[in-house]
Amino acid sequence: MSVNGSFEPSLRLRSGLGPSIVFTVAALLSSACTQTLTQALARLPSVQPASPITVADTVIAAVLLEALTTQYGHGPRVIIANAQEELSPASLPPVDTLAFLLLNPDRIQQLADEYGDLSYLRILRWTVSDSVATVSIGVFGAFSRARTNGPIVDGPSACEWRVARRGGQWRVQGTTMCVVS
Repeated sequence: MSVNGSFEPSLRLRSGLGPSIVFTVAALLSSACTQTLTQALARLPSVQPASPITVADTVIAAVLLEALTTQYGHGPRVIIANAQEELSPASLPPVDTLAFLLLNPDRIQQLADEYGDLSYLRILRWTVSDSVATVSIGVFGAFSRARTNGPIVDGPSACEWRVARRGGQWRVQGTTMCVVS
């Protein structure tokens, strides 16, 4: 504190240490506290796929695999909204190169607010009959509320896949329709 009562920060350097070293150390300490979305996602526990239990698990896993191999989702960590906890590890395809994160929508928005905009998948609906099933998957965006100056209007893109059972095996036949926004 100075004579007049105002605070005056002072920095005393040991001999031989220049201001550039102090700034470098400060920058390193600052960056050590900052993490990227990729780093934050890497710290979250991923869900290991399990063997399907129900027919719905089988067709959802088959369609997810088809969607991911056709670049519907991207990146080594696939975020899937699991609002009602309707999905389980049995609903996920066994893919060694991907890590699955089943998160509720509030957690997804929290990640976007903290680290920036991100995209995620959501299983919109599925139907299963004797030999035909359909699964709709949407790609959604979660946007940082802290970094926007107003509302963001961005709708999901979605595709519906048809799956048929032939010879006791469920096989994806392709998309029946896609809506891109």
